[in-house]
Amino acid sequence: MRQLAFWSLALFIFVVPWQDAVNFGDQLGGIARVAGVLAFVVGVLAVLFNGAIRHPRTEHILCLVVLLYSFLTILWTVDVEQSTYMARTNLQVMWSVWLIWEFADSIKRINQLLWTYIISGFVVSCQTILDFIHTGVPFGAKQFRYSIDEGVNPNGLALGLAMGVPFAIYMGVRQRKLHIRLFALSYVFVALFAIALTASRSAFVVALVGICFLPLFSAQENLSKKAVAVCGITGGLLAAYAWIPEVATSRLSTILSQLQSGDLNGRVAVWVASWNIIQDHPFLGIGIGNFDQAVGLGMSAHNTYVSILTEQGTIGLAIFSVLLLALFVSMWKMPRGAKLLWFGVLVCWCIGVTTIDWNSNRITWIVFGLLLTHSAVLAEQVERVRHSILVHATHRRYEPSIDGIRVPARVR
Repeated sequence: MRQLAFWSLALFIFVVPWQDAVNFGDQLGGIARVAGVLAFVVGVLAVLFNGAIRHPRTEHILCLVVLLYSFLTILWTVDVEQSTYMARTNLQVMWSVWLIWEFADSIKRINQLLWTYIISGFVVSCQTILDFIHTGVPFGAKQFRYSIDEGVNPNGLALGLAMGVPFAIYMGVRQRKLHIRLFALSYVFVALFAIALTASRSAFVVALVGICFLPLFSAQENLSKKAVAVCGITGGLLAAYAWIPEVATSRLSTILSQLQSGDLNGRVAVWVASWNIIQDHPFLGIGIGNFDQAVGLGMSAHNTYVSILTEQGTIGLAIFSVLLLALFVSMWKMPRGAKLLWFGVLVCWCIGVTTIDWNSNRITWIVFGLLLTHSAVLAEQVERVRHSILVHATHRRYEPSIDGIRVPARVR
């Protein structure tokens, strides 16, 4: 039953990068929501069938506090119906943290989920590129933006693909088989091409930041393998540049000018308008899900931190910040390879959400859940090795060493 629950979770993670490209109507919603409910139901049945549940860590308690506080804002919200809807949405997107913790209980399963995300992003990227090739119209009715479906936000689609870049580099450089290594690293090229088609400037920057971690991941590889990886990705990007429509490259080329002008495509005006609301409701906020209605500019916050501060006040932002700090602490305790992976992922996330509201996004909580579970599984492995060495050392007179820590042998 747990095996079925795990593969239901893998299916959910596979369809998440698609966002709402496949929709089953107002009652069922998008494919990600349907797959999420299915994974949750199967997960609950698996726990009931086995009669056991993994004990949560402190970080999971913090996730629960974030969720409970979003429900608590209903008590003082300016719109009870909207806040109730968003709190329920938070519940649906955040239960993935528990599902990953409960059923991805080994390095093998965590790697399988990372591969699932990479393959899904590869499919979405290829679909975006193929649609562009077949239609011949890069952005058409999308106001010169292109994505896999008219109902999909190109910024969200692109950022989801960019978050997969550190995953692909990490899994690629660790593979000994050349074809698997090439497949993983080809994701970087394909995803960046698809991101360029969406003309999402923030996601393009995030993807470039993720690529910068390639030399760090491959530090232990020989020079020839590093050269092949760097030259392959660089050559592929240069070749793809000729295919990217001029309207996309023109928009991407305005990244520096937008930063220098301080406008950020109208986002700064939204943030300034939200400051008045923050001053009126500094501690508790206006209730989750009410940013658009309160600001009155017809735009979302386009910034996760501003959204949380406006809707949940300084208390909500402080709770979320403590959770984010706990994630960095968990990352820092990992071995070098995993530490680089999750440091890259967290840096990409922190940069990416400065221009998009992702505190209620499924990818956010999948990333958080994978990080926490990966950290715990690695810690459990180290503890098992430590225990094994200590048991073995009882029959010897030397002092073994674990990661530079001297373990005194028992004197007979």
